[in-house]
Amino acid sequence: MNELNSISLIIVFRIIFELVFFVFLFWVSREYLVRLVQNQLIKKRLIFYIPIARNVFWFFYSIYIFSLLIEVNLIFALVTLIFLLLVFWTSIKNLIYGVLYKIQKGDVYGFNITIDDQSGVIVALKNTKIEIENDQGKLFQYPYISLFTQKVSIPDNGKTQLLSFRFDAIDNLLDLDLTDLKIKLMCCPYVVQAGRLRIEIINENQKDVLFISLMVYNTKYSSVVRAYVDRLVNPTK
Repeated sequence: MNELNSISLIIVFRIIFELVFFVFLFWVSREYLVRLVQNQLIKKRLIFYIPIARNVFWFFYSIYIFSLLIEVNLIFALVTLIFLLLVFWTSIKNLIYGVLYKIQKGDVYGFNITIDDQSGVIVALKNTKIEIENDQGKLFQYPYISLFTQKVSIPDNGKTQLLSFRFDAIDNLLDLDLTDLKIKLMCCPYVVQAGRLRIEIINENQKDVLFISLMVYNTKYSSVVRAYVDRLVNPTK
């Protein structure tokens, strides 16, 4: 085995180790470490920003890998780069546009959006696509590049409504997992402003009562949110 092959083998094993390590690190951070955060507002921000940090990291890491390949074999590095760009160019382009859009707009999850003639609520901010749900419950996906090339508007959030709930006839109320309930409520695309979410159990007249207050993005979704909350608290109802 000559010196060039020996160096190449070392580089390959190092790259494989680094890939596995960083994939595992981001996965653990997103799926487990975030759960340790008690503040719901901070938790929601971490859930939003960790994928952005991950995508930015992989972009610069790819440049780093390419520089290593150039040191080993320039022709092989160029051929590999051209092949990957030809095969994955659309995904790479939308991934970059996605990072730029999220940094520019922030966490717009749950906001109304109009793309050309299609309006709906943003229910997912994926790596390469944005997903919206219209008033009829139909889901539409748009690549991030379309948000820069088409007519897009996110109206001002001026129709929010604070909803309050009272539940006083629930079996085993004290066994209810309030942390899990908070997470599920914030996962509802129509619920915004995590800092306004309040859940508490109060003993009132010798009886345990559950109080919930939350902010709805638009008043027209109030009935949908009320039904959603009722299903979460009374799943067997």
